[in-house]
Amino acid sequence: MCMIVAKRSGVKMPKDHILERCATVNRDGIGIAWVSDNQVHIKKDFEDIRAFKLWARDHIKFNTPAIIHFRLCTHGANDMGNRHPFPVSKDLSLMRTLELDCGLAVAHNGVLNGFDHKLYSDTQLFISEVLAYDLVK
Repeated sequence: MCMIVAKRSGVKMPKDHILERCATVNRDGIGIAWVSDNQVHIKKDFEDIRAFKLWARDHIKFNTPAIIHFRLCTHGANDMGNRHPFPVSKDLSLMRTLELDCGLAVAHNGVLNGFDHKLYSDTQLFISEVLAYDLVK
């Protein structure tokens, strides 16, 4: 099952050996959402854990809240576009964007039954069909 790390503002990033273990067990990619300047940012085009750690050292500071997702593919294509986190949006193509700014991001750990597709993940479909609606938000 995927691993999600929630890093609060005022908390250090997990130690390298923890990040490396997460990436080894969940080998299908890494994505991150973080907040800066009152904006949520998403990035999920890391080639490997080394690239992620180098990037994070420069961008994720002590006071930067973040969600880091280590994917183990269960639904949809196993590619960078299906790595979490995703923007909360009805636009499935936007969710596959590798770097973007948005108002709200979500990562999910587990399987959502009834949301099967060859390209899109179960989480992407759930976001677009349920979570993105104003009444739900």
